[in-house]
Amino acid sequence: MASGRAQRITVVSRYLREFARISVMIAAPHAIIDTADVAGSRLKAMLCAAAREMVPGQVMEIVSRTPGSAGPVEEWCSAGGHSLLERVVRGPNYLYWVRTS
Repeated sequence: MASGRAQRITVVSRYLREFARISVMIAAPHAIIDTADVAGSRLKAMLCAAAREMVPGQVMEIVSRTPGSAGPVEEWCSAGGHSLLERVVRGPNYLYWVRTS
């Protein structure tokens, strides 16, 4: 039982260090966009709609469960002048933090 507890503490500790590193760079996001399994041009359209509702300079967190989501997110950022601040894979989720322009 002690080793199971030690493993959980190690995992939580690792998660907290990662979260603290990201949190220092990125304050709480203004919007969290859960794109589920949407990919490609549908993903970019979803991000465009979300960004229109935001003020330039705000941070959006994008949560995707599609391994190929990096390309469309990067293309959308580049085309719209948005800044990709951070990209993290956590379990089945691909997380992106973007500062809107």
